Amino acid sequence: KPSEALSVIAGVRADWFNHVTDGSGKFKVSPRLTLKYMPIDEIVLRANGGRGLRYSTPLVDNIGVFSTGKRFDGAYNEHILEDAWTFGGNITYYLPFGASSNTYLSVDFFRTQFAQQMVVDYESPVVNPQMYHNTIRFYALDGRRSFTDNIQLDFSVDPVERFNITATFRYTNAKIELDGKGLVEKPMTSRFKGVLN
Repeated sequence: KPSEALSVIAGVRADWFNHVTDGSGKFKVSPRLTLKYMPIDEIVLRANGGRGLRYSTPLVDNIGVFSTGKRFDGAYNEHILEDAWTFGGNITYYLPFGASSNTYLSVDFFRTQFAQQMVVDYESPVVNPQMYHNTIRFYALDGRRSFTDNIQLDFSVDPVERFNITATFRYTNAKIELDGKGLVEKPMTSRFKGVLN
């Protein structure tokens, strides 16, 4: 904590992954960094980034594929090590009204950039053209592009004591490069989400 206005948290995690079989190495390091800066009491600026790793569980992660009636092809029984970097920031402005000091407007932007990911391709061309619309293919990203941008807006106010209103709106731009199609919007991903509580 260099000053009252600025705090920094740096971390690193190291994991040994037993089931890595693609030659990319079993020992993986995941660094993270978080910065928080308050130029004045009413404004908080945050920035953070880091690496995330997880084994994919293709059929569990995409349980909806069972309701399609389609056949599965490719790596649907494999558990590849997904690898992604996420970075972004947030600005929160505390507003001077409401029954408490917890009235705020907050804006977040985050990008997740995938280095490796399990791809679920709902309309991938296969060897037999008659199977085109009846097959869901699972395969590793393996050098193709995949990223997700999220912009989120939050507003919270306590109009009276013990009563809180929160509204959230999120815009998601998720793109993935599929075999034979190039960079397209990621299937089965909602672009707009909103919650009023």
